[in-house]
Amino acid sequence: MFADGKEETESKRKDAQETAMTNFEQGLSSDPCNCATLLYQAMNVSLRVSKFDKTDGAQFLPQDAFERIWSAIEADEDSGNQQMLKLMDIQPNESSEDDRRLAEYILKDAKKIFLIAIWMNLKRLQAAMELFRAAQFCDEDLPIEEWSGQRFMSTSENHKFVQMEESQGASSRRIWDMRSITEFQSDQWLFLAPKISTKVETCNFDNDCPIPFIAKSTKQCSGAHGVVNKYTIHHAHFENALRPVDSPLCHLNAVQAN
Repeated sequence: MFADGKEETESKRKDAQETAMTNFEQGLSSDPCNCATLLYQAMNVSLRVSKFDKTDGAQFLPQDAFERIWSAIEADEDSGNQQMLKLMDIQPNESSEDDRRLAEYILKDAKKIFLIAIWMNLKRLQAAMELFRAAQFCDEDLPIEEWSGQRFMSTSENHKFVQMEESQGASSRRIWDMRSITEFQSDQWLFLAPKISTKVETCNFDNDCPIPFIAKSTKQCSGAHGVVNKYTIHHAHFENALRPVDSPLCHLNAVQAN
């Protein structure tokens, strides 16, 4: 028996995550395989919730889950491109040179973008990723600026996603419209939780950026400039310059309350 409900809940969460990750890893070697669905499930059950006051309730994909997903896809030197093609529902033995170049681009420059697209269930996934490749849009270009619906209605032609699609020729089947761009704006933050380093004393993040604190202490301390709360940082998002983190345990960090 567990000491309390929290321990039992944490155990169930870990079991569900392990099951989903294993299903995804095994699914990659199956043929045929609904790999994109298994990838979505692996991401979904791996999400954690930020307990930081300003981003309380915001979800994020921890870095260790992100790395495990891509380790499964790139299990060996030759498998990465093949798995990427399967995830885009392209048969490797029927793929073109352009298809293979697209897979290489994702593995090199657009892993987060690709996961956002999978999470959104973005229609015409391959075509969307081709647009990103042609525009040389990479993970380093995230996050995209948040546009309101009003702004989109009045100046949609100025949005970079609309422009990248227009540059490749207009189509009646638009990939990037108000709905899909709004979803991308929101969903991108699941994959952008920062790492916290002891090298940096003060960090400034976007208001929408989920801070990877997974627990908040009920005790508060007094600091030189006010009340200080203590949070537990997800271990995969903590870098200790003096003592490298190699433990699955989380670490505590003091954060000044505004």
